[in-house]
Amino acid sequence: MTTRNISAFALLFAVLFIVCGARAEQLGANPEAEALYERGNDYFQGDNGTPINKEEAFNCWKKAAEMGHAPSQHRLAYCYHFGEGVAKDLDKSIEWWRKSAEQGCVKAQFSLAARYYVGAGVEKNLEEAVKWFRKAAEQGHAGAQCNLGFCLFSGKGVTQDKAEAVKWYRKAAEQGCVEAQYCLGLYYQEGSGVGQDNAEAVKRFRKAAEHGHVKAQYCLALCYLTGKGVAQDDAEAVRWFRKAAEQGDLEAQHNLGVLYYNGVGVEKDYTEALKWLRNAAAQGSEKSVLFIKEFYEN
Repeated sequence: MTTRNISAFALLFAVLFIVCGARAEQLGANPEAEALYERGNDYFQGDNGTPINKEEAFNCWKKAAEMGHAPSQHRLAYCYHFGEGVAKDLDKSIEWWRKSAEQGCVKAQFSLAARYYVGAGVEKNLEEAVKWFRKAAEQGHAGAQCNLGFCLFSGKGVTQDKAEAVKWYRKAAEQGCVEAQYCLGLYYQEGSGVGQDNAEAVKRFRKAAEHGHVKAQYCLALCYLTGKGVAQDDAEAVRWFRKAAEQGDLEAQHNLGVLYYNGVGVEKDYTEALKWLRNAAAQGSEKSVLFIKEFYEN
């Protein structure tokens, strides 16, 4: 398992419609703007007995945003970006995210960084992405910490620094970021940016796997199969391969099929073996195709 298997930026567009992290009074809000902000929330989400009306939500946030209310500016940018309550306008979304980010709104900083990273509504600029990821990361945003870690580890938009990357991944993991746990597992296993420690790798893989991270489940299964960092246990390997296979992981499907074929960690079952090998083959696994071919030839 190498670092190329990291599902980089899995968190990047998991920017759901959530409250801006900084408190309004810390961002220079006034009571009128705050009232408009809360009214917009009610209209958008249908809270407090208010019927959902995204156009009215947009109007409330626009008024508050024009008063300099950073959380409303963040919400307004979201509306423009996704066409919620107003016609989609990426230029305006970037304009309002920047206004909010410059006032210190951590969610806006993260959103702006994400757009610079992929070039959504703005020209792609990895250095600018790193700048805003760092600002959000320093305010404790777990997703920004994880993505900053990725940029530092891979040298995207910033001088490569694996030790610094591990520091930010660890901060994100401490906040429960599943992707960061998985990445730390890989780095401990490989000794990249941190001393090699297979037991620590297993610990990190397990934390991510228990939260449904498919690649962590696969890696944990391999650890049990090979006894790397944990007592060798074929049955546990099968259990974690199955979890990853059921989520569609090609390698897990192939390995699970082979284990059923050979009766390793599970009762030998050719029907079950072929099921998983065919699933992997349907996703383009050439080795699964060859295995099935040899199965029928023999």
